[in-house]
Amino acid sequence: MKLLVLAFIASSVLAATVDDIQRAIGNLGHERFAEREAAQQRLLEMGDADHKALLAACVPVYRETKDPEVKMRLKDVMATVVDKHLFRAPRGYLGVRLNRVHVRGGGQFIAAGTVIPPGAVWVAQVLDDTGAQKAGLQANDCIIGLDGKPCEEGPDGFIEYVQAKRPGEKVSLSVLRGATTNAVSAVLGELPIAEAERIQTKERGDEFFQRWLGEKTEPQKP
Repeated sequence: MKLLVLAFIASSVLAATVDDIQRAIGNLGHERFAEREAAQQRLLEMGDADHKALLAACVPVYRETKDPEVKMRLKDVMATVVDKHLFRAPRGYLGVRLNRVHVRGGGQFIAAGTVIPPGAVWVAQVLDDTGAQKAGLQANDCIIGLDGKPCEEGPDGFIEYVQAKRPGEKVSLSVLRGATTNAVSAVLGELPIAEAERIQTKERGDEFFQRWLGEKTEPQKP
């Protein structure tokens, strides 16, 4: 009985949160300027509490509204929430430095006796106390597969894939060492603050939001 009561309370809280979001969105078109301002601020606060629910509620209204001020305010809210909770969310970090080698086409590159296939990545250094070190990766290893798929995009594609994951997630690697290929599982750490600040610039954040908004609002292809 107690569990049923707790479940009811939890579902009521969730429903109230959704209702609050919808009510605040509706007040973006209120006749009073102060109410419109307060509604926008309230949406930002609710975005901090549950950004997924907030964005899911904002997108369809943004797509359909004909009110230019409502559209502008919704866009401002979504831009702030996406920047804070998606673009600047903690990113995955393996803990390797890679040689900037990306062999294309049918070419081959040989490093420390290992033939690096096109698109694979060559580990130059394994950093201390990182997921890579704990997984047993070594300098001159060649990572040829990532989560069951072959590495085909070289260092940049590899880094982008890892950083799109969250700290604590696991990645499965196919590692070529000499003539032997081993399966390795590594737990990702968090991208160091200095590196995160280097890549999370305002310009990149704006580009990230525009891509996100386009994906959410463009008509879906059948």
